[in-house]
Amino acid sequence: MINDAKVIEIISDALKLEKGSVSMNSSSQNTEEWDSLAHLSILVALDRYLEGRASKLTNLATATSVKAILEVFAKHGLRSDD
Repeated sequence: MINDAKVIEIISDALKLEKGSVSMNSSSQNTEEWDSLAHLSILVALDRYLEGRASKLTNLATATSVKAILEVFAKHGLRSDD
């Protein structure tokens, strides 16, 4: 399970951005550092945190925003409320 704050933290770290630079509204469209290579880094970091469970979510690769990533996790029962 993963909560919203942890997803944002992981994305911030993967993008090498300061804490608070990534929000629920962040995406590859509005975050300069979030390019295709950075997206792969995000996916790898999320997969590591979730101990391999994220790599099994095929629709995660096309989720290019914080909200979309959280929706994928919720759909697959991996999003927690805390």
